[in-house]
Amino acid sequence: MPTAQLRLVTPTQRRPVREPVGDERVINVTVVADDRVLLTVGEAAHRLGIGRSFMYELIAAGQIETIHIGRLCKISVDAIAAFVERQTRVHGVGSRECDPVRDTPSSSSGPPWPTAPRSLR
Repeated sequence: MPTAQLRLVTPTQRRPVREPVGDERVINVTVVADDRVLLTVGEAAHRLGIGRSFMYELIAAGQIETIHIGRLCKISVDAIAAFVERQTRVHGVGSRECDPVRDTPSSSSGPPWPTAPRSLR
C-alpha cells in the first residue's frame, strides 16, 4: 500500500513563541487509503455529507440497506454507492430539485421526510 509523506508548516505568528529546534514546526503525516467495506452509521453519513440523524431516517425509510453484526449496525460501501446511483438516476445530475428521501413525489399531506415506524418511536 503506497504511503505519502506531507510537510505541514505552521504560519508564523506576530509574537515570537518559544520554538523547537529549527525555525519551522514539522509534522509527519502518513496518508493511508480507506479500503474498508463496512462503515458505521456516522462514517456513512460523513461520506454522504449528511448528519447521522438524517442517515437513520434514510435507513428507516428503506433508502439505505444495513448489515447487522451482533448489535452493530453497519452500512456497506456498495449500499452507499447504490443509494447515490438511484438518486442520480431518479433526479439526474445537477437537478435543481433536491429531495434524497423520496424517489417520487407523494400526494400525502405528511412531512417531506420519512417517519420511523411506530415501533421505533
